[in-house]
Amino acid sequence: MRPRELPISYCTKMVRANRDGRKTNTRRVMKPQPEVSRIEATNELHGYEWRWNGLFHIGPMPVINQLLQGHSPYGNVGDVLWVREEFLETGRGVIYRADFDDDETLDICDGWCPPEEMPREYARDFQRITKVQVERLHDISEEDARAEGCPRCIGITNCGCCDGTCEYMMPQVWYKHLWESLHGLGSWDRNDWVWAITYERLENYEGVGKK
Repeated sequence: MRPRELPISYCTKMVRANRDGRKTNTRRVMKPQPEVSRIEATNELHGYEWRWNGLFHIGPMPVINQLLQGHSPYGNVGDVLWVREEFLETGRGVIYRADFDDDETLDICDGWCPPEEMPREYARDFQRITKVQVERLHDISEEDARAEGCPRCIGITNCGCCDGTCEYMMPQVWYKHLWESLHGLGSWDRNDWVWAITYERLENYEGVGKK
């Protein structure tokens, strides 16, 4: 299958994490949520009864993930995501909110255009998908939480960049707070099934089919 270009929206905080190399993962809620029943395993071939968008399978998650390859609405392995972010058209060209400190953005303008309105021609960041899998939100590991853009100081003693509270926070706890800031209070507790997407940032990208 020929690789595709697809848009993906990020909040300003995550655009910054992408651009400074802290973010190489993103999780997006599966819509609709699958109907999943746990099956008492009698052998290694059984684990879940899975129904989603007309697909049905009984088996362990690795097999179900194989079945779901090619079905992610956010792209599949080899596809390229172009990043949509908050922007503003000015008389001197396009500016991006992520390039300014939060206090500065208020001085510049309070009417930034939302990511969903950004056209492809304004995109400056591109990501090639290297892995797609389905999992429960709470299954996120410490390594994956860090790859979601977790500040480097989280869990570090005497980081020197804040009041020291970050030393006592696990990356997964940081990610829980991020998730609820994006999806609303209580959204973490639902433990939704999500598309977990891993990608690499592309430098000097010219288009699908080119390096």
